[in-house]
Amino acid sequence: PTTVHIANIIPDRTAPQLLGFSIDLGNNWLLLTFTEIVNVSSLMPTQFWLQDTISGTHSYQLPNSVLAITTNPDVINMTLQLPELDSIQANGNIGISLSSSFLRVTTAAVFDLAGNPINASVVQATSVVQDNTNPLLLSCTLNLTSSAINLVFNKVVRASETQLSRIVVQDQPFSPTVQLSLSNQSSFELTNSRNLHISLGLPDFDLIRVANL
Repeated sequence: PTTVHIANIIPDRTAPQLLGFSIDLGNNWLLLTFTEIVNVSSLMPTQFWLQDTISGTHSYQLPNSVLAITTNPDVINMTLQLPELDSIQANGNIGISLSSSFLRVTTAAVFDLAGNPINASVVQATSVVQDNTNPLLLSCTLNLTSSAINLVFNKVVRASETQLSRIVVQDQPFSPTVQLSLSNQSSFELTNSRNLHISLGLPDFDLIRVANL
């Protein structure tokens, strides 16, 4: 074997780029793919924005609480915590489909192993995993003093899709003798949330009081 002294070392000056990303809001993760190995310890979540368009009509800046690990040398898995997930889903415009899933990064977002900052860019998602898990009602509170019902779910629900007529107040969980469907005289807050607050209209409130539920 022959040993040769390296006469000149040309430093790596090539900036990494974000090639694409996948998003799965049902399982709380983003999967980022880069053009080269990046230093995961240099990653700054606050320099990433999820957007609904390239220009970002609706956008969400990731917080520092996002957890990041490498799954392959050039791939980073970012796990969203429940507060972030709820904020994104409550927005209702981001991460619904490929056409509403973009990720914006700044030059401070992450560096490669040579210390080169990533190129700033906005990249469209290459994959969006649809959230097909139905929400589960965890609890219900009927307040006869404030004439209100509060429903608590295990995930964010889309308020605009609420159908009051499908909400039934009854006297027993099984084989009820009294069932009262809410009418359009009642109203609810048009805010996507884990909590759905319903203000009972006078007809619905009176029926519930008369039924002595």
